Amino acid sequence: LARGGGQFLAVSSVFAVRPDPRAASYAASKAALAMAFRALAIRYRASPVEFKLLLLGPVDTCAGPDVRPRARYRPSADQAAAAIASAAISRATSANEDGWERAAV
Repeated sequence: LARGGGQFLAVSSVFAVRPDPRAASYAASKAALAMAFRALAIRYRASPVEFKLLLLGPVDTCAGPDVRPRARYRPSADQAAAAIASAAISRATSANEDGWERAAV
């Protein structure tokens, strides 16, 4: 606020809005982050500060198949990093691209 604007970007998971019963604690933590950002966005909506929340789906990493949920689209870690960078510079408040859900609160 002292600088006249800015943004906060949190990276979360689609589990925040679509939980997996096998990962209840993980889903709860992602939902808590989403609600915290939504509350901050409401609190500071009249200010020049933006609060963006990026909800990513599964990312293709070295995690074993037992911990990776099935998904029709699984971007690489580099593609996920590019999506995060794009969200940081984007003026959009929400988007849906290639099966990933992204939203700014």
